[in-house]
Amino acid sequence: LEKLYANRKGLKKFEASSVTIVDGSIYSICDSSWSISKLNPSPLKRFSTSNTMLGKPHLFPEDSGFEALFESNGDFYALRESIQYGLSYSSVVLQLSLGSKDYEITSQCRTEFEFDGTSKGFEGAVGFRDDSGELYIIALCEGNRCSESNKSDVGHGRVVLMRKVLDSSNAENCVWQTY
Repeated sequence: LEKLYANRKGLKKFEASSVTIVDGSIYSICDSSWSISKLNPSPLKRFSTSNTMLGKPHLFPEDSGFEALFESNGDFYALRESIQYGLSYSSVVLQLSLGSKDYEITSQCRTEFEFDGTSKGFEGAVGFRDDSGELYIIALCEGNRCSESNKSDVGHGRVVLMRKVLDSSNAENCVWQTY
């Protein structure tokens, strides 16, 4: 990715973790950066000014942990792998509104599904809407049984189906509930 940008915004580490195509543009995220890459594929050129990084790569002090990106009804959704909340670890789903140079986080909700720690969480996801228009996410766990400790327990991969619900028990007032 690094050779695609005319302006890398000081970023030196590019580890793409998800990619999606929307309206003829390629969007990509890296788990080490808070920026979202927007690439022009017609044609895809090195050091092109039409390839941009939306947002600030170092928006927050920690790495983004971005592991999945998809679009639904004009909004983008990015999943952070696993974030510590007190004694538990959950993924966080960010709802994003993308502009021409930046993006706004319009909502962020943790997942009800919990993990053992920060190194094993969701590693990919897709979103879809049901017949009534409600958004669901299918997320792919990293590791067998979504666990840091069951590394040798081969053959027990997992996907998790979730939908967003209101929840007044946390600061975000929402949670991605597991089905």
